[in-house]
Amino acid sequence: MDNSSETHTCSAAYGVKNSAGTTYLLTARHCGMVGDVMKDTTGETIGTAAVGNKSQDVMLIRATIRPYVWDGGSTSASLRAVTNYGNAPVGTSLCASGARTGTTCNYTVTEWRARFLNWKDFDNTTVTTTDLTLAKKSCSPGNTIDSGDSGGAVFNYNSDRTISARGIANAKVDTDADGCIDSMYLMDWGRMNQASGFETITPVYP
Repeated sequence: MDNSSETHTCSAAYGVKNSAGTTYLLTARHCGMVGDVMKDTTGETIGTAAVGNKSQDVMLIRATIRPYVWDGGSTSASLRAVTNYGNAPVGTSLCASGARTGTTCNYTVTEWRARFLNWKDFDNTTVTTTDLTLAKKSCSPGNTIDSGDSGGAVFNYNSDRTISARGIANAKVDTDADGCIDSMYLMDWGRMNQASGFETITPVYP
């Protein structure tokens, strides 16, 4: 997913709706600015960024949506239905789905709403995103989110392999300072809905 502020590749998470029933596609605010026309990698228009919040790094795109998450490798055509949602407190096991890496799993939440991240907005001002949750996993090549996966779905599987939405991926991080990317920052669902000026959202179900 690219935007019109500049070329910046990201992922989209879920089809969501607000309390009035207006539907959007959920992603990260650092993937673009409100008013940007968002496009896929072929140049086809997805929709226009309509609502954003920097401090929680979340954004809503007015777009045609579907109640599914991509599951599998980065080129997979496999879809899983989203059937419920919730927060991601300490001890929660998580997976992430991004356009670059595909589905990666075996993350465990170790810190809930306890981290912050500084990033540069498109006008070169510094933004601080707060209340990020940290999820860690054992480090091995190719098994964590990477550049281009920002804004993608963070979830766990229900017993029937449908999806329980938990939040969005915001950044990869090396928490051990050993050069091995072993963690991700995510904004969990409840914290997104506490963002000032942001729509209160729930997933769209099949």
